[in-house]
Amino acid sequence: MLNDWPAAFAGAWNESVRETLANARVLVVDDLDIQLKRVEAILRQDGVDVVTARNGQEALDLLGRERLDLVVVDAILPGVNGGELCREIRLNPRTKLLPILVLAGMDESDSAGIGAGADEFIQKPYTPQALRMRVHSML
Repeated sequence: MLNDWPAAFAGAWNESVRETLANARVLVVDDLDIQLKRVEAILRQDGVDVVTARNGQEALDLLGRERLDLVVVDAILPGVNGGELCREIRLNPRTKLLPILVLAGMDESDSAGIGAGADEFIQKPYTPQALRMRVHSML
């Protein structure tokens, strides 16, 4: 009976994650198609409605017209970079409380995103489970 506990806990946790994420709308911002598709695929497994943008300006346009629950943004973007996007989100009264998760590369400082207004960061490379757990905790 005691040996069944980890499996039972994992099953209950997975169900809880699916319930929380199933109604969420998440904006994913990255200029690399492979990263956009990876994050989108991971989140869609839990029923998340994923909206994508390839740069900061496109993300700001979407934020102006869409109802979103979370923004997942790459730290390095062309034009309006991840830090600038975080600052713009925080300056807008409509989006200032929107949770922001920054995806930071190994050589990128997590403090840039956090200092610009991000709520959390996750270091690349990350596992699908790590991303799911971080997103779940932010919703």
